Amino acid sequence: QCITAVADGDEQLARAAVEELAGLFWAQRDAFISDFMPLEEALSGVDEGRIARPAIFGDQGDRVLAGTPGDGTAILHELARRWPHLEAVVPVTDPTIVRLAQRVGIGAEIEEPVGGTLSSGIEPLRSRWQVIGLGDGHFVHDGPYLRNEPATLGDTAILRSGKLTVLAMSLPGFTQDPAAFRSQGIDIADKDVVVVKSGYHFKISFETIGPRLVVGTPGISNYRLGLLPFAKRRPIHPEDTISTPSLTARIFARAA
Repeated sequence: QCITAVADGDEQLARAAVEELAGLFWAQRDAFISDFMPLEEALSGVDEGRIARPAIFGDQGDRVLAGTPGDGTAILHELARRWPHLEAVVPVTDPTIVRLAQRVGIGAEIEEPVGGTLSSGIEPLRSRWQVIGLGDGHFVHDGPYLRNEPATLGDTAILRSGKLTVLAMSLPGFTQDPAAFRSQGIDIADKDVVVVKSGYHFKISFETIGPRLVVGTPGISNYRLGLLPFAKRRPIHPEDTISTPSLTARIFARAA
């Protein structure tokens, strides 16, 4: 942590302020470690009726707003493998499958993998898909987050396999707003599960639509111990156990 205070010539006031704040943050450090709902628990809750439908799942491991490409397939694989009876829609960044869908056209069927084209270590989901829609990806946010702001998903293709619908995007688009789906012809009201590539902002935008759950999926935007190889500055919390950290302030005075 780094706490900065600016004081008008009063070094002691600045020092006292940052040391007090640093101590408060350190005392509450465990409260900053998130505990997200497991994907299996969320899906079983929807399936058994304990979670109302449509349930909105924030894909914590593949949050485009956190800088990921949005091509993660963890939820896709889980739905296809264990919950094929749930009506679900999942956005995935995959420009290759979009171009292929554009070539074959609406109504055609293709058997190709989806997802994992931009990130390493992600297993694409292969299935037989029917192309049920094509779009330009343009939309305007409903809000309240980014209300009335224009956005784009790039060219899109709507693919269907059984009860699983994929919103394939050419760009890592913002899907934390219902307009991202509606603009491409997807009715989210008739879904059991709607997946968004967001962990937080979607909560206010989908507030009137259904319960909003952040699910603990794997990926670079879901921090877990050991995920990143911190090497330049150790020890670092929470990767390392630190019993007594140094919370002494350093004073930087303006040059005369």
